[in-house]
Amino acid sequence: IFVTITFVFTALPLRVIIALALALLVVRIKKFQNVISSIIYIPAVIPGVALALLFAQILNPHAGMINEFLYYFGIEGPEWLFSEEWALPSLVIMFIWQSGSAMILYIIGLATIPKELLEAATIDGAGAWRKLISIKIPLLTPIILFNLIVGVINNFQYFDQVFVLTQGGPNKATLFFVFNIYRTAFEYFELGYASALAVILSILIGILTYVLLKSSKNWVFYQS
Repeated sequence: IFVTITFVFTALPLRVIIALALALLVVRIKKFQNVISSIIYIPAVIPGVALALLFAQILNPHAGMINEFLYYFGIEGPEWLFSEEWALPSLVIMFIWQSGSAMILYIIGLATIPKELLEAATIDGAGAWRKLISIKIPLLTPIILFNLIVGVINNFQYFDQVFVLTQGGPNKATLFFVFNIYRTAFEYFELGYASALAVILSILIGILTYVLLKSSKNWVFYQS
């Protein structure tokens, strides 16, 4: 549970922030906007197993792209997936790399913001930062809420990459709750215990989803 919650509350906020930043950047680009947004979106459609195999090469501590890049600057890269300290951050990096789907939703949300509001703010002397904080982000909060709820549901069931890359290791550093359910059921054949764990997982997801929906009354704003 601790590993799963750490992953959810680290990776999900980072994806929300990075996806929003990418959307704001793409919207400001006038030329080749569709091409750039498509390139950023492509990783989001890569299946989990294929993504895991790709990052197994990228994060290879001896010949991987990232460590080779760090070595160019005289920095010794970490062991990544083979390190108890860096295994979970490696999975976070993989998750963030697929921020394209969330970015597309933010781009759509930015396109629906009434231009009259932005023009009125400009006339009142508001700069780009003030318009972002006071207009754009508040009107994007429904999309932020959607991404958070979908992210919580999906991240608590994070399985493919763990199964392919780490098998819950090293030393249980990536032992996600759902992978533990799989291991309990299909390696230890304790089906009753695995079923109980699955019920607990459903309850946890339900509670967090309810909390998000309940709290949304205080921070989600709609144009109406």
